[in-house]
Amino acid sequence: MTPTRKAVLLTCAALALVLSAAPSVEARKKMLIYTYTQGFHHYSIPTATKAVQQLAKTANPPIDTVHSDDPRDFERDNWLSQFDMLMFISVSGKALSPDGAEAMRKYIEAGGGYMGVHEACDALYEQHWYGRLVGAYFNYHPQITHATLDIVNRTHPSTQHLNATWRVYDEMYNFNSNPSKWGKQYVITADESSYADPVETVKQRASEQGSPHPIAWWKEGDQLTYNPHVKVGGGTDPTKQEIRSGTAGTGGAGRSFYTALGHTNAMWNDPVFQQHIMGAVSWLMDSPVLKSSSPNPAAGAVGSDYDPTAVPTSTATSPSASAAALDPFSTLVSGTPVPYSKSALSKNGAVSSLGASSLATCIAAVLASLLLSLASL
Repeated sequence: MTPTRKAVLLTCAALALVLSAAPSVEARKKMLIYTYTQGFHHYSIPTATKAVQQLAKTANPPIDTVHSDDPRDFERDNWLSQFDMLMFISVSGKALSPDGAEAMRKYIEAGGGYMGVHEACDALYEQHWYGRLVGAYFNYHPQITHATLDIVNRTHPSTQHLNATWRVYDEMYNFNSNPSKWGKQYVITADESSYADPVETVKQRASEQGSPHPIAWWKEGDQLTYNPHVKVGGGTDPTKQEIRSGTAGTGGAGRSFYTALGHTNAMWNDPVFQQHIMGAVSWLMDSPVLKSSSPNPAAGAVGSDYDPTAVPTSTATSPSASAAALDPFSTLVSGTPVPYSKSALSKNGAVSSLGASSLATCIAAVLASLLLSLASL
């Protein structure tokens, strides 16, 4: 055997060994982070996005994230169906085109998850079903302030790490209607005696948003369902035209969560607030109606290709204060995956996996080339 032939054979053997040891790519739960703003733009959005990226990366199991601030993404055919949940971080104004809004409504009706953060209640006023999904539209807030929050449900994953009260420095949002009238279950309310709000009286605020003052809430099932004979107000009721045209929105067996907190960079860097956010994410990801929650999902179910019965080939640590430190090298590109995602948008908007499978493909190609070279020797 010539030295050249021997070298090629040894190289082929080494590559074959690496190829056999290459791990398979695990499908993961997947979340869309949407941050488009047409109205007010929060300076904390980049910090918030990076925090969620990093927290998702270190979650157990890890969560793939895709970031977009491009409304056109929602118009891609069947694009939303790959996600287990959508997180709207301080989205504002007319955040979606009519086609994009219709795609999102159908996604929610199919059982997709939704999480609104801070100014997400100040968007899509023309889509009344969105007001029901969030729970209420924004009314106003006084100057940013120190305030005491009451944790009225300490068993929900978003609040189980909190004490009975939580002192924060944030904006205290007020709403145009009462979220509980749409079946929202409160986990956090505001102690209005702990801060000053000179804009309206306590009685005026209670007549609009109810009492106690809602701050964070959840709902499971019937996300868009309405009673045509009962008016809640605040822009959340469907119009007669929407009902006649079938665009009012109805059903939605999945889960939703909203928190009014998250105005400042300091909040997004606070491990306590981060646990509040990721606790809500974990609850949304556990929705039993998602395709990723069952080995035999219902027809038409949305969600990632994550298999809950698969044995993982790798593990990740649970989110913690240290793990949630922001990566200064993380970058955001409109309409593309975040740096920590294992997914990438192709030119037609489809999602393809990267990682170990790509490595295996490359090695196989090199191995084939070497074998051809060997045959010619």
